[in-house]
Amino acid sequence: MKTLYFAYGLSLEENTMVDQKPSARFYKFAMLKGSKLIFSSKNKDKFGFCSLKRGTMKDYLEGVLYTVNHWELPEPFEGCSCSIMDVICDNGESVTAHVYYTNNKNLVAPEEDYFWRVHKKYQDYGFNTQALEDALNKSNY
Repeated sequence: MKTLYFAYGLSLEENTMVDQKPSARFYKFAMLKGSKLIFSSKNKDKFGFCSLKRGTMKDYLEGVLYTVNHWELPEPFEGCSCSIMDVICDNGESVTAHVYYTNNKNLVAPEEDYFWRVHKKYQDYGFNTQALEDALNKSNY
């Protein structure tokens, strides 16, 4: 059975997503209203990675929806969670999708290569790179 997975961060790279979940296929561009992008660590990791935190209803997190076989969805790593959330597709349709994020909201800067890979996908997809740069500036960068 297929399910929807909301990807942001390195999972925006289709090859990275397919390496982790072979059945993954691009479905639509989408956004998660009321959430902001942050760089966070799972526990006390040295480098952060993309996660989210609640924001105002003016805030949104851009990403990509993939269809994926539900049995390929992993259990969240220690210090992370997965929730089924309402996501708005680029055509205005509202769907539910699996969204992974850290429980720990300590802001930690990512490795430089990680940041630039995500930045490149933001540019490729026409996403708001300012949201990504703001998240970096608010981390311990």
